[in-house]
Amino acid sequence: MSSTAQKAVKGSVQVKPSNNRLQLVFTYQGKRRYVSTGYADTPRNRKVVQCKAAILEDDIEKERFDETLKRYQRASAHSAPDPVDQTPPPSLLELWSAFIEYKRHQCSPSTMRNQYKVFTHYLNDLPTHQLAEATQIRNAALENIPLDSCKRFITRLSACCDWAIACLREARIVSLPSITSPKIETADLTCSPMVNTATQPFTFQDYLAYDDGTDNRYELVDGQLVLMNPPRTEHLLIAKFLEKQLDTEIQRLGLPWLTFREAGVRTGFNKSRLADLCVVTREQAQELLGQSAVFQTPPQLIIEVVSPESITRDYRYKRSEYAAIEVPEYWIVDPLTAKVTVLRWEEGLYEETVFAGEQAIASPTLSELTLTVAQILAAGTIA
Repeated sequence: MSSTAQKAVKGSVQVKPSNNRLQLVFTYQGKRRYVSTGYADTPRNRKVVQCKAAILEDDIEKERFDETLKRYQRASAHSAPDPVDQTPPPSLLELWSAFIEYKRHQCSPSTMRNQYKVFTHYLNDLPTHQLAEATQIRNAALENIPLDSCKRFITRLSACCDWAIACLREARIVSLPSITSPKIETADLTCSPMVNTATQPFTFQDYLAYDDGTDNRYELVDGQLVLMNPPRTEHLLIAKFLEKQLDTEIQRLGLPWLTFREAGVRTGFNKSRLADLCVVTREQAQELLGQSAVFQTPPQLIIEVVSPESITRDYRYKRSEYAAIEVPEYWIVDPLTAKVTVLRWEEGLYEETVFAGEQAIASPTLSELTLTVAQILAAGTIA
């Protein structure tokens, strides 16, 4: 972690270095305060002090600020033993709040929005947030959250507790029971075989019927659900532009084809991808009326718009999977490198042609289409 100052929970408590020691800097009752924590400025100690900052922030908000400051400082090895701390241990909700702030520095905004925000909703809906009632927490999660989502949720709760225990014990803030302690046995959040052991692989039919109660979109990869991040704005703009261009050309030629955005395409026994754009026949679309929009026969054309997190998926995995099901034509529109790769299926493999700049894209499927790479990329901007 950088040695520059880092914002603590909610931004009102900061962790700053001073003379190779870490300070907590904050405003309380209109006065700027500087608290020396007694910790040397090391990566490990920063994690500890960040947790102290979270506790301090919470104490200020709940009007239980420790004027002696001992609660936020490292206990001296030469001082007399402190009296027993009567402060109740933090709740799971409090630990989760601090954990979220810790993860915010490590995860992308989309991960925070699409995963941790959902998990926070799950946590808020639990009947209790007391660590001593882990069995009730686990059982409530199993009863109210779809199994696969529940597995991911409890895995994150376990990671939160592991992080909190390491930080809090090192900081001597509060004594917490170990999450793996025999004293709580089956109450242990990590002990449920229904949640933490590998779930049965999803079949394709399971995938078609799956609904986790959110707007999340998933691909099916070798029987496992893979959460897709929401696309970037420029991604959506390019896809919308291409859909309009394809629809116009299809109508001009009078072809019995339709264009779909974000429809599914089955690519294997237990595999299904979400295509940014695909062109299918009317017959293919007719077969799916009243069903999930996942095509089980190859579209005429598939287009994927590359995002930073989809580079390997679009260039490697989808390329091989679309070739395996004999999709005649596959475009990879890459705003990151300002190029468009057109892949034409021939004898089991794709033959590729790369276009850039003002080059007109040569499409085997729509041979009269007049479209340049520059036009496509310009669609991803807002004038």
